[in-house]
Order: sequence, then C-alpha cells, then structure tokens
Amino acid sequence: MRWRWNPWLRLVLILALFLVGGCAGADDPLARVNEETITRRELDRFINLMGLCNPELEAIIEAGAEDSDLHQAEREFLQILINIKLVNQEAKRLSLPVDSLALAQKTETLVDDLVRTHYGGSAEQFHRKREQLKLSDEDLALIPRYELQLQSLFDYISASLTEDDLVQFVEENPHLLQQEASLQVYRISFLHEQQAGDALEQLQQGKSIESLTSQSQIPGLEAESLGWITAEDPFVDAEVKELLFSLPQDAGGAILESGDYYHLYWIVGSKPARILEFAEVKEQALLYKQYILFQDYFNVLWSEGAIEILH
Repeated sequence: MRWRWNPWLRLVLILALFLVGGCAGADDPLARVNEETITRRELDRFINLMGLCNPELEAIIEAGAEDSDLHQAEREFLQILINIKLVNQEAKRLSLPVDSLALAQKTETLVDDLVRTHYGGSAEQFHRKREQLKLSDEDLALIPRYELQLQSLFDYISASLTEDDLVQFVEENPHLLQQEASLQVYRISFLHEQQAGDALEQLQQGKSIESLTSQSQIPGLEAESLGWITAEDPFVDAEVKELLFSLPQDAGGAILESGDYYHLYWIVGSKPARILEFAEVKEQALLYKQYILFQDYFNVLWSEGAIEILH
C-alpha cells in the first residue's frame, strides 16, 4: 500500500515553523487511543516528519494562514496519528510482528525516494533538513512501519476468505459477471485534415500503426495508446466514445476534429459484451471482497475503541 498525503499538507510547513523548537505544553495530552496517549510533542514530531517529506510545499504556502485553518490541519494530522496507533495496537494484539529487515529496507527506499524526488539527489541536504527538524531514525521509520502493519492486517483478515465466500459475493454482485463491449484504440494527432485523411486511408488498406508512424514524413508523429475503452469509460470524451462505438465493423477508425488538431482514432481490437464465468472474475472478486472486509474491520477498530480527542 502506498501512503496518501493528506489535503491539509499544504499547511504543514506553516505549522512546522512554530513546532521545530518545541512549545511549553509539549507533554500535554491531545488524544487517548485505548490505553495510549498522543501528546503535543508526538503530534509536533509527526508534523515535522510531513514537512521533511514535502519540502517543496514551502514555495506554495500563502502567508497569513487563518488560525482556523491551522487548527483544522492539526486535527487532520491527529486523525492520522490515531489511525497509526490503532493499527499498531491491533497488530501487537494479533502478534503480527514487523520484520526488522523489511522495515529497514522500506525506510531506506523511502529516504532514497525523498532524496531523489525532493532534495535534488543530495542526501546531505536531506539529512541537514532532518537534523533541523530534530527527527530520529525511529521517526523516519514511522510511515514504513505503519504500511507494513497495514499489509500484515490485510493479509490476516483476507486469510479467512474461502471459495464459497467468493461464490456468494459474486452472486450478490452479478455486475461482476457482466463484461461490457470494449475497443482497443490508438490516437494519432495531425495539424491538417488532409494528413489525417491520408493516414486513415493507409490504415484501412492494411498498413500497421507502427509502419505508419515510423515511415511518416511528419516529424515526431506518434501513436498514443488509449488501451481498452468501454462506452462508459469516464476517462474518454463522450464524443469520442459515441463516434467509435457507432462505427461500422469494417471502418477501422475515424477522424475527429478537436481544437487545432485532427485526431485519428484507430481500433486494433474489440471484445463483445458477454457474461463471464466465475473463474474469470474470481481474482477481481477476491480483491473487492478483501478490501470490503478490511474496511469493515478498520471501522470496528474505530467504533469499538476507546478513542477520545481531548483538545
């Protein structure tokens, strides 16, 4: 699983400016999660960690953030910390240990990614920022540890699923067996209608997409793969879908003008609508059911846990 940054991260560096040096109420409790307490100090360190992972946000933060925005940002980060506490507690309760080698490798990968992506490849710059924020090795391992524990919980919960469970799940969700008609499509863009028309004619006469683009006299001509699309595909314009799915079977493709370009859409494969067999959707059904079980399990951790936000 990959970490998803919170929308309030745009405020993290503003918060960090006030938190790096600590504050008078550093040990004040902010929340209780079952038998554990989250203190102001712990939240401050987490916000600093987010700042280390997102240094470029400093350039886009607007001066003079409202106090209400800062308070809401803190609440969002506190919610994340509560999630982390809940997952850690449950993993310990179930005796799901974190492999020390896997944790070290995952932390190293995180640091390497941050150095490459946000610190211009300079490990020295990264560690200088880390020292400024007073973050330890344990702090750096917080997110990798959380992700490993999430994966362990996911695997633990999923292990209870049987073939009969999946059969029942598919029976309750018959849409999983319905395969929509789909087309495998390429798009080539031209500045002139005549060029697009000539290319379409060549394709209809049997020339391959690869030959058309490689032998073209038009500099930089490329064919963009749209993959397999359906009539309900949310990532393809309605006009394009309507055109392609209404074409005669022997047409192969069509041209559509859009802005300054003439787009040639060429169909290289098609699949008819049909009812699938269980074996064909078993893997997809397993994935759906696993995530439903995991979400339900996580919701129970929240609803049955003794969670109290104190400030």
